[in-house]
Amino acid sequence: MSKYRIEDSAEYIVPVNMNKLQGRMLRYTKSNQPNKEILLVYGHHTSIERYWELTKVFGKYGAVTVPDFPGFGGMENLNKINEFPNIDNLADYLAAFFKLLFKQRRVTIVAVGFGFLITTRMLQKYPDIAKKIDLYIGINAFSHKEDIDIKKGRLYWYRFSAHLLNTKLTSALFRVFWLKVMLPRINNDAIKNSIQHFDFRGDSFYEPSNVDYKLWSVNDMRTHAQTIKTMLTIDNCQNRINLPLWHISFGNRTFLNDNYVEQHLKVIFSEYHKLSSRFNLDLPLGSPYSKVRIIIPQKLRKKLSELTKI
Repeated sequence: MSKYRIEDSAEYIVPVNMNKLQGRMLRYTKSNQPNKEILLVYGHHTSIERYWELTKVFGKYGAVTVPDFPGFGGMENLNKINEFPNIDNLADYLAAFFKLLFKQRRVTIVAVGFGFLITTRMLQKYPDIAKKIDLYIGINAFSHKEDIDIKKGRLYWYRFSAHLLNTKLTSALFRVFWLKVMLPRINNDAIKNSIQHFDFRGDSFYEPSNVDYKLWSVNDMRTHAQTIKTMLTIDNCQNRINLPLWHISFGNRTFLNDNYVEQHLKVIFSEYHKLSSRFNLDLPLGSPYSKVRIIIPQKLRKKLSELTKI
């Protein structure tokens, strides 16, 4: 069988040197509206390649930029410059990237999951940036630790893991154990039991094992652990943002409690527009364009189209 591949993104990826850290960004400009800027901020434990199809979806409405974050996607981590990968430092990095790339231009922001936490904190810390935002879109967004709805056993394990992997030595040892022992076993079991990590299309099949191995190889283990800790302790409800939020929700079908999510987001934003996705699962990263594009509800597509006419 032929495999569905996401390597087409390579021709749009360029190197970035920010704050003495080597990284990359995806700059997709094949749009009928090249003067409209869209910043796509990815979620947790991922890379810009996995957002290729979603990039093309939003590319219909403007030039799309997808940056890597320190410690993710192969970018050097903040520990290299003696900074900690906490929410404020990541928000500061995104703010520096935003100001360098967009300068005085107006921008639409699309932020997913953990990326929404970082982007929201950036807008709270930098009101000058918030004034330049045309439209703020959250996908599977959340803002408070109470939004996370997982079993207590798993919650305690995540907290323990974040504490354990906080040193260079323990994170290095765990990386070897995970990549050489655990991940091959997990992927073999998944393939044996026909567990599909991604959507499949027609007669094309995309195996999860290769992309999972690559992600765990390039993403920094300490950053991974500490950002999980951030999600389990976050409270972004302390400062208001004078912006409307358009939230694409998957309901209670993910690790989030939809009612709590809505309550907390209404505390932060001046307006809250909830949109339900047609998907019955979490964001199917790595899926083909034909599947990914229906994540965007018709009402939001209309709003994005209106902005392109301004």
